Amino acid sequence: MRQFTIKKPSFHTSANLNEKNSVKLTPGCADMRKTSTVILLILILFASGCSSVLVYTGSLKDRENVRLIDPENGPISVEEIAISDTETDYQANYSGFSIELDQPCRVKYYRTFGFIGYQNIWVTGQLPNGNRYPVLIDSGFHSYLETNDIVILENDLAIYPLEMQNSSKGTFDGVCHLPEFHIGEMKLINPPCEYSTLHWERRLLGLPLRKEKNFFLGLKLLGIFQYVLLDGVEKEVEFSLNNPFEPDKPEEWTTYDFVIKEDEYGTERMMIDIPIAGNSMPLFFDTGSGAGLLLSAERWEAISDKVIVKKFKNSKKNNSWIGWFKCRKAIVSKLDILGRTIKNAEVLILPENSPLKVKGLLGMEYFQDTVMVLDFERKLLWIKAAP
Repeated sequence: MRQFTIKKPSFHTSANLNEKNSVKLTPGCADMRKTSTVILLILILFASGCSSVLVYTGSLKDRENVRLIDPENGPISVEEIAISDTETDYQANYSGFSIELDQPCRVKYYRTFGFIGYQNIWVTGQLPNGNRYPVLIDSGFHSYLETNDIVILENDLAIYPLEMQNSSKGTFDGVCHLPEFHIGEMKLINPPCEYSTLHWERRLLGLPLRKEKNFFLGLKLLGIFQYVLLDGVEKEVEFSLNNPFEPDKPEEWTTYDFVIKEDEYGTERMMIDIPIAGNSMPLFFDTGSGAGLLLSAERWEAISDKVIVKKFKNSKKNNSWIGWFKCRKAIVSKLDILGRTIKNAEVLILPENSPLKVKGLLGMEYFQDTVMVLDFERKLLWIKAAP
C-alpha cells in the first residue's frame, strides 16, 4: 500500500477545450446577407453576454447518485493530520498504484484557448468506459491528478469526501477512485486523484453553454518519471518511466538546475533560479500556464528600471481557484531568459494585495517553438537551441 500526503493547493492553472463552430455560406446575395446578419447577431450576443464563470456546485457526499468509497474496505483510506488549530492535511493510502510503461511513449499535444485563456500542453486521457477527456500537463499543480464534479458524475466515479475548511474558495473536496487511466500507450492503475466541486462554465446571457471537464496531471505524478520531454516543434509529449534522457547531440542543449521544494506559501513547486535583467530570482516553472512571466510587485520593482517598457496598462486574468484577479501588463522590448531572447515580451505584475499568492512564475509562452526536457532523475531542465 502506497501513501501520499495531500495538501491544499494554493494556486494552479486550469482550462478546457473550445469547440470550433463554423457557418456554411451558400451562393446568392440574399443568402449571403442573411448569413452575414446571423453572424453579426451572434457576434453581438457573444460580445455583450458571453462570459466565463467560476461555479461552486457544493458537496457531492449527500447526493443519492454518488458512490462513496468504504473507508474500511476500499481502495483508498484517508487519515487526517492536524497541522494547527486552523489547518489540516490528509494522508491518503492508495492500494496498488502502478504505472505500466515499458518504453518511452510519445503522444500528441495541442494548445488551446480555454475558460481561463491559453494553455499549452493538453493531451488526451481515457477512462475504462471509453470516455475521453483533455489532460493538462501541469507542473504548476503540486499533486498527482485532479478532476472535477462534472467528470465524477458523468462517469459514476466513487469518491471519498473530505471536509475542507475553505473548499468553497478553491481547495479540493476529496479524492476519487480511478481504476485505470490511459494516456497513449501508458496505463495508470489506481492513481492518486483528487476532485474539486469548482468548475468553469461558458455562459451566454446567463445560460450555460459548456461546462469545464478535464484532468490535471501535476508535479508529483510527473516526478515519478525519469523524464518528460515537451516537443514544441512536433507538438508531442514523451514520457519515460525507466530510461534516462540521453540527448543525441549534447552540444545542442543547455541545462539548468531545478529543485522541488515548498515556496513561500507552503506549496511544493519546481523552482529554478533564473537571471533576469541582471537579477537572479527564484521562479516556479509552470507548464500548465500559458503566461510568459508573472511577478509580484516587489519582484517587478527589482528589474523595472533595467528593461525597456514599451507599454504598460491595467489588465485582469482569471485563475481556476479564485476567478478573476487584477494585474498590470508590461510589454518589454527585449527580455533575455533561459538562453532565449524574447522580443515584445509580455510580463504580468501582481499588486501587493493580490489574492493570487505568487512571487514569480515562468510559464510556457516563451517556449512554444523549442524542445525542453524535465529531467527528474538529474533535477535538470534541458532546453534545445533554436534551429
